[in-house]
Amino acid sequence: MNLDELSSEEVAKLKTLLEKSDKITKPREKKRINLYFIVGGGFILSILLAVGYFFFINPLVLEAQAKNHLAEESNVSAIIVGNNEMLSYQPEIDDLLSGSNPRQLALGVNGEITEPVYFEFKSKNSSNDSHVVDLYIDFYSQQARDFIALNQSTLTNLIGNGRIILRVHPAVQKNGFSIYAPEALAEVFGTNPDKAWNFFIQLMKESDTILSSNSPEDPQASDQEILQFIGGISAEVGIPAGACSSSPCNTVDSDSIKFLTFFSWLYSGADNPNLNVGYYPPIIYINGNLVDHDVYRFSDPKSVSNMFDKLAPRN
Repeated sequence: MNLDELSSEEVAKLKTLLEKSDKITKPREKKRINLYFIVGGGFILSILLAVGYFFFINPLVLEAQAKNHLAEESNVSAIIVGNNEMLSYQPEIDDLLSGSNPRQLALGVNGEITEPVYFEFKSKNSSNDSHVVDLYIDFYSQQARDFIALNQSTLTNLIGNGRIILRVHPAVQKNGFSIYAPEALAEVFGTNPDKAWNFFIQLMKESDTILSSNSPEDPQASDQEILQFIGGISAEVGIPAGACSSSPCNTVDSDSIKFLTFFSWLYSGADNPNLNVGYYPPIIYINGNLVDHDVYRFSDPKSVSNMFDKLAPRN
């Protein structure tokens, strides 16, 4: 059909229809453009949110979860002591050091003195399935102090999760640190048992400051220097010092340590037959079996960790 053949009235109707058609199609085109924009923008926004979550929000969430887990682990894995009763002890030896307290005490549990001599560290997770580790040390020995300082994290975790119960047996020798260090630990066990593990660790870790600062001509620090050092560690971990103002007494300082109230009990451990193995402490027995020094090196944290990793679960 030729437009020239249309009447003026028909042309007017056609023009009206075309105008209506234009009004209908243009908004649809705009909506299509807006839809593309919304979909594309939403996709980009999703990417940005994912990146933000991955790099910023998620690390914060993981950190918070780790902190909560650590707090829960610390709460259930707090190291406690197994023999913190201070009981009267009748000395079986006559060679008490000059100036020591004639009223001797020993550590015990349920009214029974723990013999042979040991300091027991365990946790709420300890059970009959826990491996019993007997550690014999001379507190003065560099090797013994290094063993504790280098393996403290491994020991803390093993005790905390109930894998082991650690019994520390002092092999007391007649020198200042060998005597006064376990004496102080015994007092902490009886007065502030919740601080005993921290005290023990700090005592061994920081001992080089007093035991390695002397000249070759005078390798042994004086008794007074040792007492002041140990008293400082006691204060460092939050144990009260000074004259006893409560009953039972809860103070541990250089004055209380020098009276050697636990000396007879401590010194009785020198006769333990488990020390007669041909080499000097540290000596370790696990469930009553001697650990071979030629297989595991106690100065190597990785070797010590491997030693404990090979322990089979006790059922």
